[in-house]
Parts: sequence; C-alpha cells; structure tokens
Amino acid sequence: MPLPKPAERIVNALTDSIQPLVDVPRNVVAFARKQIRQYHGVQELIIAFYQALGEGRPSPVSVDDALSAVRWTEEVARAADRDDQQRVAKFALSPSVPYAMTGASGGLGSALLERLKKEARPVRILVRRLPEKAEDGIEYVRGDLGDPEAIDHLVRGAKTVFHVGATMKGGWPDHERGTIEGTRNVLTACRKHAVGKLVHVSSLSVIDWAGGEVLSPVDEDTPFEGRAEERGAYTRAKLEAEKLVAAEAARGLPAVIIRPGQIFGRKIPLMTAAVARRVGGRHLVLGDGEILLPLVYIDDVVDSLLLAAKNGIHTGEVIEIELPTTDTRSPEVRLATVTGPSTLVTGSIAWSTTLPLNALASIGFV
Repeated sequence: MPLPKPAERIVNALTDSIQPLVDVPRNVVAFARKQIRQYHGVQELIIAFYQALGEGRPSPVSVDDALSAVRWTEEVARAADRDDQQRVAKFALSPSVPYAMTGASGGLGSALLERLKKEARPVRILVRRLPEKAEDGIEYVRGDLGDPEAIDHLVRGAKTVFHVGATMKGGWPDHERGTIEGTRNVLTACRKHAVGKLVHVSSLSVIDWAGGEVLSPVDEDTPFEGRAEERGAYTRAKLEAEKLVAAEAARGLPAVIIRPGQIFGRKIPLMTAAVARRVGGRHLVLGDGEILLPLVYIDDVVDSLLLAAKNGIHTGEVIEIELPTTDTRSPEVRLATVTGPSTLVTGSIAWSTTLPLNALASIGFV
C-alpha cells in the first residue's frame, strides 16, 4: 500500500514473475539429478493404440488387460472414497452455529479464531484438510473458497459470517477464483440461508490512496483505485470483491465492510515488502523514509470485527481501521529493520491500540 505507485507496479510485476523463474530451473535441476522421474508410459500407450487403430493392426493392449486395470483402479478408488466418507462423517455439523468464517488459517483469520476459542464462542470454519481430531467448539467444513457446495455447507445455519479469506499469491486466475468467485459464493450462501450479518474484510489497497493531494486525509469516501490492474492481482481482486459485497448489501443483505490498514502482529511481521525490501542482509526502504504507513495491530482488527458483528449497522457501511500514521523512519520501523525481517513489534506502539475502538465510537459504531 504505501509504496509509490510507479515503484509498486514494477515490484508487483516482478513478484508475479518470480515463482515461474524459480520453479523452472529448480525442476530442471531435479530432473537432471533424477529426483523427478520421467514417465510417459500411459502417453506412449495411447499413441500406440491410435496408431494401431489407424493402421488396422491389433491393439497393443488386450481387452482383458484393460478391464483388469480398470477393475483394479475402481477398487482402489472406491476403498479410498469409503475411508474418506467415514472420516468426514466424524465431523458432523450442527443445525445452527453463532459464527462461520473463511480464512481461518491465515494471519488475521487465525487470530480471530483464537479469540473466539478463548471466549468460548462456537464457530464453523473452512479448511482444506480436516484435522485428526476436532477441537471443542469448532466445526469443520472441508473445501476452498472456489467450491460453492463447501461454502454452502459452511454458511448454512450460521448467524454471522466473517469472510476473512482471500487469495494471497499466484496469478490472476488464482485470485479470480479464490477472492472474486469465493466472495460471490459466500454472498450466494448468505442470501440463501438468511444470514444475520456478513462481516467482510476488504483492504485499503482498493482505494486511490495516492491519488489525492500530499498528506490529504484518506477515509471511507476516498475513491476506488482507478488502475487496479496495474497494482497487481491482489488489489484488482479485492476491489471486485468489495464491490460485490456493496452491491449485495444495497439489495438488502445485512453486511458491513471492514478495511484494515497494514496489519502487523502475531503471524504477520511489520517488515513486509510494502515497508522495505531485504537486500544483501539489509532492509532497503524505497523513497525518502517519509512515506506514511497505515499500520494497525492485529488484535485491534479482531476487536473491530467482533464489534462489527454485534453492532446494529448492517447496510454495507465501510469502516477503515488503522493507527495514527507512522512513517518509514519511525522508531517502530527502525527497530524492526535492526532486529530482522521476522521481528514482531507489539509493545512500542501499544499506547495506540485503542484507536479503532475510539474511532468506531466516534461514528456511533460502538
């Protein structure tokens, strides 16, 4: 978010290209070392089959051999399906649950889940893999955001839905499926099952934070980013997702949109690529060090989500959550750059952790 737009566009383009540049050479080396084995048996067999068919020769595989392979494959697959069904059956869903949430394994989602567990609030979460054993007070639905059936099971019977999940990496198809289609699936399920309220987590990246005058205020009325495609797949998808939620709220779905600033704390380090880049054992801060950072501590965001869930607002209101602005020369940022890229800074700005609550109270949110 706080990078200058021209620099950010370059960085985003490089970031999207890094993974293929790493994967291809790595796989070539692995293949050369015989860590990845070449296997074209099935492909060669299919080619031979069609060649024989075209030339009028007997098939290279007899019918009996083919039936034997199919029969064996079906037996293995059916046995695996039975085991999977028995495993899933152990995680039964109750008819109703106070909360359901996406993104429970992410930085913000896991903090929210931890708070709900601590306060003994039953919750149903979406997971890609079922755990060996269910935790007390937690229900599990296996699937991902792009799976409408899984999302339907997640939302059914929930009074409040926290939509925290979104695609964080990958190309545009990944973001489109996870963030945009995922949000559309959540909205469809919320409407179908008459959810009491949807709390949608958006991002400050969706607004044109750099388009105004220098040091001009950025608030809920700031226009959307007009060149989201150039900001990267994440911003583009989050913008489309927020628009979907706002449109559904305008049609009557009870919803509130939370836009956190740059979250830090717990699993999320302060020193991210939006603040500085790690180069040769040092942190490189782009610009003159006076870029304002819309920081927000993760526990404050969790507080805000829970307040949004129980408060009366529900017509698509947008609430931005952030601390007083901090520049990249601040003591907090300097401390993080000195102690390493994974250091979490929590105590040094603890004095301002009540800001989101005060900000919400000032507009009648609390």
